[in-house]
Amino acid sequence: MLNMARALGATGHEAAVVTSRVPGLPEVDSSEAFGPVFRLYDRGEAGSSRVLDTVLSVVRDVRPDIIEGADHLGDCARLLGVSHRPPILIKVHSCSALNVLRDSQVYVWWQKLTIAAAMLRNRRLDVRERFCIEHADFLCVPTRRLRDELKKQGLRLPGNVEVIPNPMIPPAPAASKEAERPTVLFVGRIDIGKGIQYLPAMVSSLLRHRPDAVLEIAGEDTYARGIGSLGAWLERRLADFSGSVRFLGKLTRPELESAYRRAWVVVLPSRWDNFPTVVLEAMGYAKPVVGSPHGGMPEMLEGTRGVIADPASAEFPLRVAELLADESLRSAVGASMRQKLERSYSPAVVVAKYLKFLGAGR
Repeated sequence: MLNMARALGATGHEAAVVTSRVPGLPEVDSSEAFGPVFRLYDRGEAGSSRVLDTVLSVVRDVRPDIIEGADHLGDCARLLGVSHRPPILIKVHSCSALNVLRDSQVYVWWQKLTIAAAMLRNRRLDVRERFCIEHADFLCVPTRRLRDELKKQGLRLPGNVEVIPNPMIPPAPAASKEAERPTVLFVGRIDIGKGIQYLPAMVSSLLRHRPDAVLEIAGEDTYARGIGSLGAWLERRLADFSGSVRFLGKLTRPELESAYRRAWVVVLPSRWDNFPTVVLEAMGYAKPVVGSPHGGMPEMLEGTRGVIADPASAEFPLRVAELLADESLRSAVGASMRQKLERSYSPAVVVAKYLKFLGAGR
């Protein structure tokens, strides 16, 4: 949503963002070119009447033409019940109400039971998220696959629904700065849905083809019921390859940029990923991607030479190895990725679709 606000600003529009507080950052931040960022409530207050009052106060001051909210946490559920307000667009991306996302977190059978118990405890959250999806004035999804999954599980979608990809302002082109050592980059939360369980087999296979290869893992740790720290869990499974794996942790923006620039290949072995920002970022740095068929990545890579392969198959590491072995191939695939970003996901292209959708639905 921040990328969307920046895209609106880059195309001559204004936006205001209302979100939760972040330690060390100001409550009212005017550093963004598109407009102010208000950090006015605590994350645990999501869905509360206080958040509703806070948002309505900002709406009275800013007087927006449209309110865009996320499906996640169901922040707009109360707001949708207010009579005199601007139209509300809900952007569906990732929430607990999405069955395919929940299923992607199951590694062993008994986790289905623990996830079901957690959903029961958090049923109010599930109700809020579903309410936002089903009662939005406008609903947008970044991929056809996600729209189909929503319909498949029986959610009643509103009349105004459109597939609108997420935008990305392309970084300035720069000469490739690949690391001397063949480097594969994984960026994302360390969790089962992101496919971390496939990384040990991938590394083992890669090292048979390229003994000098290294896997860099950038992302924060998460915890799974019955397993605990998934970062520690993954480190144990990669212990035999410790000289060929680097855990980078959560990176700052400059550190992440450096990681992309030195990478030879970016991998996303997800069990479900709707429209991963990692793919957009890899496109911006003209890096080849080997992605998963489980989610929206096949749509994102349409018209490019990026690779889709089942992360549970032997094909996935083989396709990575092919890219590591051929610099000209990496360059060609990366160039096609950058072209797709500029052609389909630049601010001008996405904002035009966004405004056309809003105009047609009024």
